[in-house]
Amino acid sequence: MNWNLFLKPIYTVLFIIGLHLQSCSPAQPQSETKKNQINQHVKTYHDYHQFNGAILVAFEGRVIYKKGFGKASFEWDIPNRPDTKFQIASVSKQFTSMLIMQLVAEGKLDLRTPIGNYLNDYPKPQGDLITIQHLLNHTSGIPNHTSFPSYRTDMLKFIRPEGLIQTFSDSTLLFTPGSQFNYSNSGYALLGFLLEKIEGKPYGKILNEKIFSPLGMKNSGYEPTQRLVKNKASGYSPLGLSYLKANYIDYSEAYSSGGIHSTVEDLFIWDQALYSEKLLPKSFLDSLFSPKVQLGNSHYANGWDIGEIQIGNTSSTLKSISHDGVINGYTALITRIPSEKTSIIILNNTGGAPLHHMTKGILGILHGSSFDKPVQSVAISVGQEIEKNGIEKGVENYKAIKDQAGFYLSENEMNLMGYDFLERGNLDAAKEIFRLNVEAFPDSFRVYDSYGEILMELGEIDLSIMNYQKSLELNPTNGNAKRFLKLLESKTYN
Repeated sequence: MNWNLFLKPIYTVLFIIGLHLQSCSPAQPQSETKKNQINQHVKTYHDYHQFNGAILVAFEGRVIYKKGFGKASFEWDIPNRPDTKFQIASVSKQFTSMLIMQLVAEGKLDLRTPIGNYLNDYPKPQGDLITIQHLLNHTSGIPNHTSFPSYRTDMLKFIRPEGLIQTFSDSTLLFTPGSQFNYSNSGYALLGFLLEKIEGKPYGKILNEKIFSPLGMKNSGYEPTQRLVKNKASGYSPLGLSYLKANYIDYSEAYSSGGIHSTVEDLFIWDQALYSEKLLPKSFLDSLFSPKVQLGNSHYANGWDIGEIQIGNTSSTLKSISHDGVINGYTALITRIPSEKTSIIILNNTGGAPLHHMTKGILGILHGSSFDKPVQSVAISVGQEIEKNGIEKGVENYKAIKDQAGFYLSENEMNLMGYDFLERGNLDAAKEIFRLNVEAFPDSFRVYDSYGEILMELGEIDLSIMNYQKSLELNPTNGNAKRFLKLLESKTYN
């Protein structure tokens, strides 16, 4: 037998396989490098006390990175994970928008029809002037009910959809519908109410039946009350190096404009579904993402911001479809780059977080471009130094870094750091932080007010009076300074 003839095809196959492996081998290390860079980028934000949550990054439709950072519960030391649930706030609007478009596709709604045709009891003339399209794109002129003075107390109690609508339905329109843009949670609450009227079901049930269940989004939902949700992160507000429970809100107030909870994994399922016709025929999907209202260099379209996003800190941009959300204790951002099927989904449960900056940096990493590194808070760094090595070292650290590149000095963060030490009983550290803040921001009435408070706590009455007087001089309407000055000057303070 001619073994050369027998072996030749085998050598050929092995040669081809070898070429394939050779061509593929650099891709894996490159992918791992990007993954490691993203991890370091996000970890730095976490280490700087600027991010606590979960993140997922997909490139070309494939998840390349997902991870949880920090705590879902600080009290119980429970970590955040990719399947941890978060409130997604105004990211909810895109789901309400999808439900509306589904009813349009089914012939149950018309975007150009006045809402009064569907809601007979809605006050006139507003009901005859406002269309569904106006509500979807914040051009209805309906005032934003979450800006009403009563909202601070309204958000504490359960409210039915019809009751929520009544809080703003009689309000005078800010402008003729369709003539201007004014972001309005009221408009999206009205869309949720409209969905319930057309479908004859609660908003949460409609969501489950038409979006979550068909897509297998098992960790997403809407709970209008404070019913317990398994594996959901608690919401917090930062206070120096500590965290406080975020102010209470009943999610019936957020409703269809911002009441949904989800996970980064579920939101990726949602993201991928938007490239298909699983939820909506293509012609309606195209309409959904078609720019409607110009806002500077970007557009608003049915619960989405359509614009250009910077690749790192370069001048290059890509078309993006995104939306963020903020609600007590939570921030959220979903960014989609359709041209390359990139998705960057970030959820946070410690109040404000620089999610847009994080996203730009990640996009820079994906494209091998330069990007801005996280900038560290002077207040956090000084607070950590005091905790570790004492007040004197903390002050030395402050002087060394306050004007240094890579750090930023915030009056508000220094103030919160001072109150963190005050509430934890370290009055001397609080005094030093407040003193440094007065030195750094001598034209702010707030810094003198806070410094006056710690001096009062320490029994340094004359200095406390001087600082409260300075605060009142800078802001004659400061009621807090007036109250404590009266108390101190009457010598009734003990």
